[in-house]
Amino acid sequence: MKRNIDYTVVDETNIDTVMTHLCSLNCLFGFDTETNKDGTIHFIQIYSPVSEQTFIFHGDCPQIHKLTTVWDKWGVVGHNLQFDLIHCIQQYGTHPNPVADTFLLSCSLQESAKALKILCSQYFHTINVVWEYLFGDYDYSNMTEEKWNYVANDPYYTYLLFEHYRQVGAYRFVKQAHAIDMNVMLHYVYASVRGLQIDRNKFNEYLNQYTEQVDTLQEKLNLYAGWDVRTASPKEVKKLLFEQMQLSIPPITTGRGDISVSKEALTYVDDKDGIVSLILKIKESRAILSAMKGLL
Repeated sequence: MKRNIDYTVVDETNIDTVMTHLCSLNCLFGFDTETNKDGTIHFIQIYSPVSEQTFIFHGDCPQIHKLTTVWDKWGVVGHNLQFDLIHCIQQYGTHPNPVADTFLLSCSLQESAKALKILCSQYFHTINVVWEYLFGDYDYSNMTEEKWNYVANDPYYTYLLFEHYRQVGAYRFVKQAHAIDMNVMLHYVYASVRGLQIDRNKFNEYLNQYTEQVDTLQEKLNLYAGWDVRTASPKEVKKLLFEQMQLSIPPITTGRGDISVSKEALTYVDDKDGIVSLILKIKESRAILSAMKGLL
Protein backbone atom coordinates (compact mmCIF):
# COMPACT_ATOMS: atom_id res chain seq x y z
CA MET A 1 0.00 0.00 0.00
CA LYS A 2 1.03 3.59 -0.56
CA ARG A 3 2.22 5.39 2.56
CA ASN A 4 1.23 9.02 2.98
CA ILE A 5 4.17 10.69 4.65
CA ASP A 6 3.56 13.46 7.20
CA TYR A 7 4.03 16.94 5.75
CA THR A 8 4.13 20.59 6.73
CA VAL A 9 3.17 23.36 4.32
CA VAL A 10 5.56 26.23 5.03
CA ASP A 11 4.30 29.83 5.09
CA GLU A 12 5.18 33.13 6.76
CA THR A 13 3.83 31.90 10.11
CA ASN A 14 6.13 28.90 10.49
CA ILE A 15 9.08 29.40 8.12
CA ASP A 16 11.46 30.57 10.87
CA THR A 17 10.68 27.52 13.02
CA VAL A 18 11.04 25.18 10.03
CA MET A 19 14.35 26.72 8.94
CA THR A 20 15.75 26.52 12.47
CA HIS A 21 14.83 22.85 12.55
CA LEU A 22 16.28 22.04 9.11
CA CYS A 23 19.51 23.94 9.74
CA SER A 24 20.03 22.03 13.00
CA LEU A 25 20.08 18.66 11.22
CA ASN A 26 23.18 16.89 9.96
CA CYS A 27 21.73 14.51 7.40
CA LEU A 28 20.89 14.05 3.75
CA PHE A 29 17.50 15.35 2.63
CA GLY A 30 15.17 14.04 -0.04
CA PHE A 31 14.59 16.79 -2.59
CA ASP A 32 12.08 17.52 -5.34
CA THR A 33 10.36 20.41 -7.08
CA GLU A 34 7.04 20.88 -8.85
CA THR A 35 7.07 23.41 -11.68
CA ASN A 36 4.53 25.55 -13.43
CA LYS A 37 3.90 25.37 -17.17
CA ASP A 38 6.45 28.16 -17.78
CA GLY A 39 9.18 26.27 -15.89
CA THR A 40 9.06 28.36 -12.73
CA ILE A 41 9.02 26.47 -9.44
CA HIS A 42 5.63 26.13 -7.77
CA PHE A 43 6.66 23.90 -4.84
CA ILE A 44 9.98 22.92 -3.28
CA GLN A 45 9.77 19.71 -1.26
CA ILE A 46 12.38 18.72 1.33
CA TYR A 47 12.05 15.41 3.15
CA SER A 48 13.78 15.09 6.52
CA PRO A 49 14.57 11.50 7.57
CA VAL A 50 15.10 12.77 11.12
CA SER A 51 11.62 14.22 11.63
CA GLU A 52 10.17 11.82 9.03
CA GLN A 53 8.17 14.47 7.26
CA THR A 54 8.25 16.58 4.12
CA PHE A 55 8.40 20.36 4.29
CA ILE A 56 6.63 21.97 1.33
CA PHE A 57 7.65 25.51 0.38
CA HIS A 58 5.80 27.68 -2.11
CA GLY A 59 8.34 28.61 -4.76
CA ASP A 60 7.23 32.25 -4.90
CA CYS A 61 6.91 32.73 -1.14
CA PRO A 62 8.28 36.21 -0.19
CA GLN A 63 10.43 34.58 2.51
CA ILE A 64 11.86 31.87 0.21
CA HIS A 65 15.30 33.50 0.43
CA LYS A 66 15.51 32.10 3.97
CA LEU A 67 15.73 28.68 2.31
CA THR A 68 17.64 29.40 -0.87
CA THR A 69 20.48 31.32 0.78
CA VAL A 70 21.47 28.36 2.97
CA TRP A 71 20.51 25.23 1.06
CA ASP A 72 23.83 24.98 -0.80
CA LYS A 73 25.21 23.66 2.51
CA TRP A 74 22.68 20.79 2.55
CA GLY A 75 23.33 17.43 0.91
CA VAL A 76 20.27 16.26 -1.04
CA VAL A 77 19.25 13.17 -2.98
CA GLY A 78 16.77 13.40 -5.83
CA HIS A 79 15.57 11.65 -8.96
CA ASN A 80 16.69 13.15 -12.28
CA LEU A 81 18.07 16.14 -10.41
CA GLN A 82 19.32 17.84 -13.56
CA PHE A 83 15.94 19.43 -14.21
CA ASP A 84 15.31 20.42 -10.58
CA LEU A 85 18.70 22.11 -10.29
CA ILE A 86 18.29 23.96 -13.59
CA HIS A 87 15.00 25.43 -12.39
CA CYS A 88 16.56 26.35 -9.03
CA ILE A 89 19.41 28.27 -10.66
CA GLN A 90 17.11 30.00 -13.11
CA GLN A 91 14.78 31.17 -10.36
CA TYR A 92 17.07 31.69 -7.35
CA GLY A 93 20.61 31.75 -8.74
CA THR A 94 21.62 28.84 -6.50
CA HIS A 95 20.77 25.23 -5.71
CA PRO A 96 21.22 22.68 -2.90
CA ASN A 97 24.24 20.38 -2.91
CA PRO A 98 23.46 17.22 -4.94
CA VAL A 99 24.96 14.14 -3.30
CA ALA A 100 23.17 11.37 -5.20
CA ASP A 101 20.75 11.08 -8.09
CA THR A 102 18.69 7.89 -7.97
CA PHE A 103 18.06 8.21 -11.71
CA LEU A 104 21.80 7.95 -12.40
CA LEU A 105 22.05 5.07 -9.93
CA SER A 106 19.22 3.25 -11.73
CA CYS A 107 21.12 3.76 -14.99
CA SER A 108 24.33 2.42 -13.48
CA LEU A 109 22.52 -0.66 -12.19
CA GLN A 110 20.91 -1.31 -15.56
CA GLU A 111 17.39 -1.13 -14.18
CA SER A 112 14.87 -2.04 -16.88
CA ALA A 113 12.69 0.94 -15.84
CA LYS A 114 14.10 4.17 -14.46
CA ALA A 115 11.00 6.23 -13.63
CA LEU A 116 10.68 6.96 -9.91
CA LYS A 117 7.06 5.76 -9.71
CA ILE A 118 7.87 2.45 -11.40
CA LEU A 119 10.96 1.81 -9.27
CA CYS A 120 9.02 2.56 -6.06
CA SER A 121 6.20 0.29 -7.18
CA GLN A 122 8.76 -2.44 -7.84
CA TYR A 123 10.65 -2.15 -4.55
CA PHE A 124 8.09 -0.74 -2.11
CA HIS A 125 4.78 -1.90 -3.65
CA THR A 126 3.45 1.64 -3.90
CA ILE A 127 0.46 2.63 -5.98
CA ASN A 128 1.56 4.33 -9.19
CA VAL A 129 -0.41 7.60 -9.25
CA VAL A 130 0.17 9.57 -12.46
CA TRP A 131 1.00 13.29 -12.05
CA GLU A 132 -1.28 14.28 -14.95
CA TYR A 133 -4.22 12.56 -13.27
CA LEU A 134 -4.00 14.92 -10.29
CA PHE A 135 -2.64 18.14 -11.72
CA GLY A 136 -3.76 18.09 -15.35
CA ASP A 137 -2.38 21.06 -17.25
CA TYR A 138 -0.19 22.26 -14.36
CA ASP A 139 -3.27 22.98 -12.26
CA TYR A 140 -2.24 23.47 -8.61
CA SER A 141 -5.50 25.12 -7.63
CA ASN A 142 -7.83 23.38 -5.22
CA MET A 143 -5.08 21.41 -3.47
CA THR A 144 -6.85 18.32 -2.12
CA GLU A 145 -5.36 15.96 0.46
CA GLU A 146 -4.54 13.55 -2.36
CA LYS A 147 -2.59 16.26 -4.16
CA TRP A 148 -0.71 17.30 -1.02
CA ASN A 149 0.17 13.65 -0.35
CA TYR A 150 1.52 13.27 -3.88
CA VAL A 151 3.72 16.35 -3.50
CA ALA A 152 4.94 15.22 -0.06
CA ASN A 153 5.62 11.62 -1.07
CA ASP A 154 8.00 12.26 -4.00
CA PRO A 155 11.08 13.35 -1.98
CA TYR A 156 10.30 10.72 0.66
CA TYR A 157 10.27 7.85 -1.82
CA THR A 158 13.33 9.22 -3.58
CA TYR A 159 15.17 9.12 -0.26
CA LEU A 160 13.79 5.64 0.40
CA LEU A 161 15.02 4.45 -3.00
CA PHE A 162 18.47 5.87 -2.31
CA GLU A 163 18.57 4.04 1.02
CA HIS A 164 17.47 0.83 -0.72
CA TYR A 165 20.35 1.09 -3.19
CA ARG A 166 22.79 1.83 -0.40
CA GLN A 167 21.61 -1.05 1.82
CA VAL A 168 21.83 -3.67 -0.91
CA GLY A 169 25.40 -2.60 -1.63
CA ALA A 170 24.71 -1.07 -5.01
CA TYR A 171 25.78 2.42 -4.00
CA ARG A 172 29.08 1.05 -2.72
CA PHE A 173 29.89 -0.33 -6.16
CA VAL A 174 29.16 2.83 -8.10
CA LYS A 175 29.98 5.60 -5.64
CA GLN A 176 33.20 6.75 -7.28
CA ALA A 177 31.74 6.62 -10.76
CA HIS A 178 28.57 8.28 -9.55
CA ALA A 179 30.59 11.20 -8.19
CA ILE A 180 31.94 11.77 -11.69
CA ASP A 181 28.40 11.58 -13.04
CA MET A 182 27.31 14.28 -10.60
CA ASN A 183 30.09 16.54 -11.87
CA VAL A 184 28.95 15.94 -15.42
CA MET A 185 25.35 16.64 -14.45
CA LEU A 186 26.25 19.96 -12.81
CA HIS A 187 28.29 20.88 -15.87
CA TYR A 188 25.16 20.39 -17.99
CA VAL A 189 23.05 22.34 -15.51
CA TYR A 190 25.25 25.43 -15.53
CA ALA A 191 25.71 25.32 -19.30
CA SER A 192 21.95 24.98 -19.86
CA VAL A 193 21.10 27.90 -17.57
CA ARG A 194 23.60 30.17 -19.29
CA GLY A 195 22.30 29.17 -22.71
CA LEU A 196 25.73 27.85 -23.63
CA GLN A 197 26.64 24.89 -25.70
CA ILE A 198 28.23 22.12 -23.68
CA ASP A 199 31.95 22.54 -23.15
CA ARG A 200 32.99 19.37 -24.93
CA ASN A 201 36.56 19.61 -23.65
CA LYS A 202 35.38 19.68 -20.03
CA PHE A 203 32.90 16.91 -20.64
CA ASN A 204 35.50 14.75 -22.37
CA GLU A 205 37.79 15.34 -19.40
CA TYR A 206 35.20 13.68 -17.15
CA LEU A 207 34.57 10.99 -19.74
CA ASN A 208 38.28 10.19 -20.06
CA GLN A 209 38.67 9.98 -16.29
CA TYR A 210 35.92 7.44 -16.04
CA THR A 211 37.05 5.49 -19.09
CA GLU A 212 40.46 5.10 -17.47
CA GLN A 213 38.83 3.79 -14.29
CA VAL A 214 36.81 1.24 -16.24
CA ASP A 215 39.87 0.17 -18.25
CA THR A 216 41.84 -0.34 -15.02
CA LEU A 217 39.11 -2.62 -13.65
CA GLN A 218 38.99 -4.57 -16.92
CA GLU A 219 42.77 -5.04 -16.95
CA LYS A 220 42.60 -6.44 -13.42
CA LEU A 221 39.97 -8.97 -14.47
CA ASN A 222 41.85 -9.98 -17.62
CA LEU A 223 45.08 -10.43 -15.66
CA TYR A 224 43.31 -12.73 -13.20
CA ALA A 225 41.61 -14.75 -15.94
CA GLY A 226 44.59 -14.91 -18.27
CA TRP A 227 42.46 -13.83 -21.23
CA ASP A 228 40.25 -10.92 -22.29
CA VAL A 229 36.86 -11.36 -20.62
CA ARG A 230 33.89 -9.48 -22.05
CA THR A 231 31.61 -8.95 -19.05
CA ALA A 232 28.74 -8.11 -21.41
CA SER A 233 28.92 -11.69 -22.71
CA PRO A 234 27.11 -14.17 -20.42
CA LYS A 235 28.93 -16.98 -22.22
CA GLU A 236 32.35 -15.60 -21.31
CA VAL A 237 31.35 -14.79 -17.72
CA LYS A 238 30.04 -18.35 -17.29
CA LYS A 239 33.22 -19.73 -18.82
CA LEU A 240 35.37 -17.85 -16.30
CA LEU A 241 33.28 -18.49 -13.19
CA PHE A 242 31.93 -22.01 -13.69
CA GLU A 243 34.47 -23.67 -15.99
CA GLN A 244 37.79 -22.03 -15.20
CA MET A 245 37.20 -21.09 -11.54
CA GLN A 246 34.74 -23.99 -10.95
CA LEU A 247 32.50 -21.94 -8.67
CA SER A 248 29.10 -23.19 -7.57
CA ILE A 249 26.30 -22.70 -10.11
CA PRO A 250 23.54 -20.33 -8.91
CA PRO A 251 19.99 -21.67 -8.47
CA ILE A 252 18.59 -18.95 -10.76
CA THR A 253 18.22 -19.63 -14.48
CA THR A 254 17.29 -17.56 -17.52
CA GLY A 255 13.91 -17.75 -19.21
CA ARG A 256 15.34 -20.44 -21.47
CA GLY A 257 16.55 -22.49 -18.53
CA ASP A 258 20.23 -21.60 -18.98
CA ILE A 259 22.61 -20.64 -16.16
CA SER A 260 22.01 -17.01 -15.25
CA VAL A 261 24.78 -14.50 -14.56
CA SER A 262 22.43 -11.67 -13.65
CA LYS A 263 23.20 -9.49 -10.63
CA GLU A 264 20.64 -11.42 -8.59
CA ALA A 265 22.04 -14.80 -9.66
CA LEU A 266 25.63 -13.82 -8.87
CA THR A 267 24.70 -13.04 -5.27
CA TYR A 268 24.50 -16.82 -4.79
CA VAL A 269 28.03 -17.40 -6.13
CA ASP A 270 31.04 -17.50 -3.80
CA ASP A 271 33.04 -14.33 -4.34
CA LYS A 272 36.41 -16.03 -4.63
CA ASP A 273 39.24 -13.46 -4.76
CA GLY A 274 36.60 -10.73 -5.18
CA ILE A 275 36.09 -11.64 -8.84
CA VAL A 276 32.28 -11.68 -8.72
CA SER A 277 32.28 -8.19 -7.19
CA LEU A 278 34.78 -7.08 -9.81
CA ILE A 279 32.59 -8.38 -12.64
CA LEU A 280 29.54 -6.61 -11.22
CA LYS A 281 31.50 -3.42 -10.79
CA ILE A 282 32.71 -3.53 -14.39
CA LYS A 283 29.18 -4.21 -15.69
CA GLU A 284 27.74 -1.34 -13.65
CA SER A 285 30.61 0.98 -14.54
CA ARG A 286 30.16 0.31 -18.24
CA ALA A 287 26.48 1.12 -17.86
CA ILE A 288 27.44 4.50 -16.38
CA LEU A 289 29.96 5.04 -19.17
CA SER A 290 27.23 4.30 -21.69
CA ALA A 291 24.88 6.77 -19.97
CA MET A 292 27.56 9.46 -20.00
CA LYS A 293 28.20 8.94 -23.70
CA GLY A 294 24.46 9.16 -24.24
CA LEU A 295 24.55 12.75 -22.94
CA LEU A 296 26.63 13.85 -25.92
